[in-house]
This record gives sequence, C-alpha cells and structure tokens, in this order.
Amino acid sequence: MSTRRALCVVLCVVLVAFAEPKPCTCSSNSLPGCVGEWASQQGCTNATFTTMVGTIPSSIGSLSSISTLFIGSGELTGTIPPSLASVGGSSLRAITIKNAQLTGTLPQALLPRAGLHTLCIHSQQLTGTIPIKWFDAPSMVLSTLAIDTQRLHGTIPMGVAATNFPKLRKFSVSNNVLSGTIPSMLGSLTTVTNFQISNNVLSGSLPRSLSSLKNARFFFVGMHARTSARARVVWVVVSACLLVCACA
Repeated sequence: MSTRRALCVVLCVVLVAFAEPKPCTCSSNSLPGCVGEWASQQGCTNATFTTMVGTIPSSIGSLSSISTLFIGSGELTGTIPPSLASVGGSSLRAITIKNAQLTGTLPQALLPRAGLHTLCIHSQQLTGTIPIKWFDAPSMVLSTLAIDTQRLHGTIPMGVAATNFPKLRKFSVSNNVLSGTIPSMLGSLTTVTNFQISNNVLSGSLPRSLSSLKNARFFFVGMHARTSARARVVWVVVSACLLVCACA
C-alpha cells in the first residue's frame, strides 16, 4: 500500500470515529445528577433518559454538545423547562419525549431550530396549545413533527405549511383535542409521506388542497370518537376519496 493511500485510510478512520455518535454515560439514576456528569464528558452527543427519576432540571440547557436527546422515562415528573430549547445549540438534530407523567405546556422556543430534523412529543399529561412562536421562521431541515399529548387544545396553526417546513416527511397531531377547521395550507406539505390529524374534534369540510399530498402513504384525518357514527363514516369516505385522488 502506498504512503498516500495509507494516510487516506487513517484519515477516513479518524473521521468516522469523530462522526460516530457517542452515548452519554451516567452512574446516577437521577436526571439532575446525570446532567452534571454529561456536561463534563468530552464528545458526549447522544443523551438518552429511559430509567431516570425526578424532574428535568433547568441545567439541562447546559448540554451544549448534544445532537440527540431522548427522554423515555415514565418516572420523570414535573414540567418541561424552557431551557430544554437550549440543548445542543446548532448541533441538536433530534428531540424525542415519550413520558406519561410530565405536565405543563410545550416550551415556546423548541422551534424554529436551524439544524433540527426530528421533534416528537408523546406525553399524556401535557396541556395548552401548539405554540405559535414555533412558526416565526422556517425550520428548513425538519423532517418529523409529531405532537400527541391527548390534552392539547386550540387549533392547527396556519404556520404548518411548506414555507416553514420544506422537507417535512411526517406530520402528526393525532390524539389531541384540537378543534376548528383544517387549514388549507396543510395541502402545501407535498413532501409529507405520513399525515395524521385524526382523533381530534375538528369541524368543517376537508380542504380540496389535501389532494395535493401525493406522496402520503399514511393518511389519517378521521374525526374524534365523540362525533356521531354518520359523521365518522362521511369523513372516512371523503378521506379515502382524497387519498385516491392524491395517488392518482
């Protein structure tokens, strides 16, 4: 092997080593304790909370090198601190929260994030509305936006449109108590392959613009279970017709 080729191989190995996400390790079972340990770990990029107890401390915002944040512990209580929006800075790529005990509202500053690809929040106790501030500016690389809390009310914001999410692949606000009509701007999300707004208390007719979602492999717009059986049948039929038109 030539010297040049050998140097190239070594360089590739080094680049791969640095590019590989490094999991954050912790000796404590409390999240506040782990945040302190992780803040001092060099190159710690993948933070996963699955067996933690206690609350999410505001100091979590000090984790500036995190690229992936996963909170899946059902033992965590309290609220989501606003400082969560500071985690990772421009390095953050994904936020996933799956917890049945967290209360309060969605942080106002979670979006827009320039480098964020995934925002998934599934927590049965969260209340409030989808923050309008999330749509103050485009999230150019966001591909997944899924918010399922079972208690989220208000309307689907008009800002959910291709101008703010040009690369969105999954949009889901199912299993909430969202009301009002379905914004016609949702039809501009032509990159979406997974579209879910079912199990809410939405009213009015389905916008014809939804027939533009030609890439949607999953398309769920059914009404909430509290509506009449006849209304649910009508929505199912109309949804199926729109999907057929979108795929034609």
